[in-house]
Amino acid sequence: MLTEFEDLKITDVETLEHNIKKIENMIRTSKEYRSFLHYCKENQGLRFSQSCDNIDLVTNEISIEMHHHIINLYRIVAIVGTEMLLNLQSGKYILTWDIARAVIDLHLADEVSIVSLAVTDHELVHAGLLNIDATNDMVHLGKYKDFINKYHDYLTIEEYNAYIKYGADAEYIQSYINKL
Repeated sequence: MLTEFEDLKITDVETLEHNIKKIENMIRTSKEYRSFLHYCKENQGLRFSQSCDNIDLVTNEISIEMHHHIINLYRIVAIVGTEMLLNLQSGKYILTWDIARAVIDLHLADEVSIVSLAVTDHELVHAGLLNIDATNDMVHLGKYKDFINKYHDYLTIEEYNAYIKYGADAEYIQSYINKL
């Protein structure tokens, strides 16, 4: 449960940026997020690592992790938190739990793009030593259009282009790029 953490008031972007890692930790250690990961492995077909897609890692008891891809969890928290802050009434605040809950809800609604990776592959991706293959069907885009519809004002051109690179509807994405 998310209630295991101290809930802090977020009143501005600076406070948000200072607490993004804490919010990420709240998300990653929550019961809801762990349930989401289990669901992805069992029901979304994310049982294989992109580097060895013919080996069922779950059946073979090889540790598997979900990598937030195209937009990493840090950026998702920043995007959601910024949007929440900008929609606050003057003098109001949001809590770290509010942001964590909203991000978890995006996961549960299948609006976050992810890819399954063996633990070592995941470490290599974060170290910049392994790239996610854009032609590999292991990238789960989810309902990316719903995410983009909600948060289009906060995405970068690089993030839009990455969606196209990994198989998103290029015409749809281009319509948002044209508005930048």
